[in-house]
Amino acid sequence: GNDHMMRRMRAQANFIEQTPLTLLLVAAVELAGQGGQWLAPAAGVFMLGRIAHAFGMEGNFKAGRPIGMLTAMLFQLALVVVAVLTSLGKL
Repeated sequence: GNDHMMRRMRAQANFIEQTPLTLLLVAAVELAGQGGQWLAPAAGVFMLGRIAHAFGMEGNFKAGRPIGMLTAMLFQLALVVVAVLTSLGKL
């Protein structure tokens, strides 16, 4: 019913909130020459986390929501750390 529709809309909104920022950070790290071999697999884990989050919001896979949140936060943190260290000339 209505609750299901609200959860689906919230899951889509979360994807829209998280993914563009993360993709911009990925692009910045890659353009700075700091992508290396870790970036593509880490981005893949991020996308799998987004999928898990969506299933968690639907209620079929309860652990998906925290898994998705954790993978997004950790990946974003890693990207920010690399971006800051690069801008400071430490990498």
